[in-house]
Amino acid sequence: MNKKLALAEEFLEEGKLELKRYEATKKETSLWQACEKGWATAACALKVVNPKIRRHADFGKTATQLAKEYGNLDLMHGEACGEMLHRSGFYEHALDKEVVKEGLFSIESFLNLIDNILLNGKKEKT
Repeated sequence: MNKKLALAEEFLEEGKLELKRYEATKKETSLWQACEKGWATAACALKVVNPKIRRHADFGKTATQLAKEYGNLDLMHGEACGEMLHRSGFYEHALDKEVVKEGLFSIESFLNLIDNILLNGKKEKT
């Protein structure tokens, strides 16, 4: 994985650990932290692609632009999934373990797409 994505990758691993911690302890705070680490993964990856991000809305705009440029809606969906984890999971505590688990899986796929763009500039179709 591209070195520039090291922090995003670290956040993803922390999210997975928090999810495992939740599964072992059922402590809700671990589930909420898994959500926030998922969002942090997506946010960090997007900031690597667009260091000019300053406002929260810029993350979605950047992902939409990437999806159009690379012809892959999964880039937009990955950011939206991160946003869901952030808002519904971390702030509203409205997500269950299965949704968080799938969210982290989607974020991991999103991170791999960003890595592919950074390494190859490869345009993939959905």
